[in-house]
Amino acid sequence: MINPDFVAFSDTSMIIIFFGFKSFSMLFPLFILLFRKIYINRFCLFYMIYFNDKRALKFLGDEGFSIVEGVCVKRISGVKRALKKVGLPSIARASSNKILYGGHLKGTVTDVKTYSEALSIFKGFVKIKGVNGVLFQKKIDGKEFFVGLVRDSDLGELLFFGDYKNKEDLVFRSCPVDKKEISKMIRETKIGKKVSKKVLLILQDNLKRLSDLYEKYPYIENLNISPLVVHKNKGKLKGATIIFN
Repeated sequence: MINPDFVAFSDTSMIIIFFGFKSFSMLFPLFILLFRKIYINRFCLFYMIYFNDKRALKFLGDEGFSIVEGVCVKRISGVKRALKKVGLPSIARASSNKILYGGHLKGTVTDVKTYSEALSIFKGFVKIKGVNGVLFQKKIDGKEFFVGLVRDSDLGELLFFGDYKNKEDLVFRSCPVDKKEISKMIRETKIGKKVSKKVLLILQDNLKRLSDLYEKYPYIENLNISPLVVHKNKGKLKGATIIFN
C-alpha cells in the first residue's frame, strides 16, 4: 500500500530545494496549507478521515472562515485558563475525533455561567467514551443558520442552507454555486426570507466559500456547520464536523 505521508512529502519537497531554506521559512504557512491539501486528498484514497469540532474549526479557519474564539482543554487544570481567555458565560463542547455529533450525545452545553459549573461539565464530559477534552468557546448571540456540504450518490456535490433550529426548513444546490444562485436559495427558506440585505450578503460570502471548498478538497463527503451565527455584521462558525472519504 502506498504510504500517504511519503507521497505528500515527495510532491512538495521540490519547493524547499527551489526556494532555499531561508526563503522557505518565510513561506512556511503556505507550505502547510499545500501539504495539508495534498495529504488529505491522497490519504482519502485509502481511509475515511473524521474532523470533529476542534480540528474542523481549525481547518475552516485556515480556509478563511471566521471562527468563534475557543480553547480546547484536556486537563481539568486548564479550565480556569480557558475561561480567562473566552470569558463567562461560555459554551462547552465535548472534543473527540471518534464522536461525530457530540450535541446528539449531550456533549454540548450552551450556557456555562460559572467556574464551578465549568469544572463539573468538564468532569462529566471526559467520562464519555472517546472524549479526550473539552472545547470552551466565547458565547455570542445572533441569528443562527445550518449550512454545509454533502455528497450524494445520485445528485453529486451539494451545498445546503437552512434554519439551525428547524432542520425541515432546508434547501440544496449542486456545486459549484455562484452568489446569484446562493441568494435565491437563501430566499427560498422561511428563515432566509426574513434576513436583512446586510445579513444576506454575509451569508452569500460564507456559502460561496463553502461551495468553493470542493475544488480544493473533492473528497469531502459531509461538512456540517452547526451553527453559522451572524454576530456584529460578521458570520462566525460555532461548531463543525467534517468527513473526508
